[in-house]
Formats: sequence, structure tokens, C-alpha cells
Amino acid sequence: MLEEYKHFTVKKGIGKNDVSTLNAIDKAYLDAGVGDLNLIRVSSILPKGTDKVDRVGEEFGSFIPCVLAEAVGVKNEVAAGIGYGFDKDGGGYVVEHSLCMQDIDMEEFDNQIERKVKEMGRIRNIELEKVQVESIKTKIEASKYGCAVAILVYLP
Repeated sequence: MLEEYKHFTVKKGIGKNDVSTLNAIDKAYLDAGVGDLNLIRVSSILPKGTDKVDRVGEEFGSFIPCVLAEAVGVKNEVAAGIGYGFDKDGGGYVVEHSLCMQDIDMEEFDNQIERKVKEMGRIRNIELEKVQVESIKTKIEASKYGCAVAILVYLP
């Protein structure tokens, strides 16, 4: 059975590698500080009363639920982002967004994430407060594989 999760953090990372996409992904997870955890993808609801913290601090090999945005590519730019907002009762909603293409406009990228979060509220007939967006982007050199990750990690 899963523990009760009362905290979350958002971590971001970039990975580049000459050998493979898999190794670029691994480096991005390590850069984000979650490379030695078993990440379990979950849907996009933050329990009421969940607080944001800066730590991950879980033991090597721990199984940790997360919402994950991951972009991989070659000879492009990659961007990944997480957005979240809370309703008046303290429950939250999370969206992920990723992109692989040339010349990513990060202002528009972040605006898309914010629109997605607000739409989650709109379709539920609630207004979300404190909408936050966290994103990351990198350019991949021609000879490398690249990855950008943004991860909302649920913590006990």
C-alpha cells in the first residue's frame, strides 16, 4: 500500500550523451537528483494540504510516485516543464509538457503549461490559485543524444 504523501518537490535536469538516448535520459535524471530512485508515473492530483519542499532525500532504490515531463532528441532543442495550481480547498492539479524541435520559445512553452493547468480547473468549474510553472530547455549538439526532464515528486 502507498504511504500518505503530504509533500512534493519539482526537480529539473538535462542530460547529453554520445552513446544513446537511454544514457542521456539517465544523465538527466541524475542531474535532477532522482537518478537513483524508482519513479512511478501517476496522474495529476495533489492531495489537499500538500506542501512544496526542496528536498528529495529518499533512500537509494526507493519507489517514488511522480508526474514526469521528458523530452528526448537529436540535433534539436528539448524542453520539459511541470505546472501546478491549487483550488481554494488546498487540493492541487499538475500538468506536464515536453517538446523537441528547433528554436523553442520558452515564454510560449510556459504559457502553454499555464493554460493547461487553468483548463484543468475550468473543466471542473473551479478557479485555481497560485499557478506555478517550472521548465528547462537545452540545445543538443549534432553528435549527441539529449534529454530534458521536469519531475514533480510526491514525498511522505
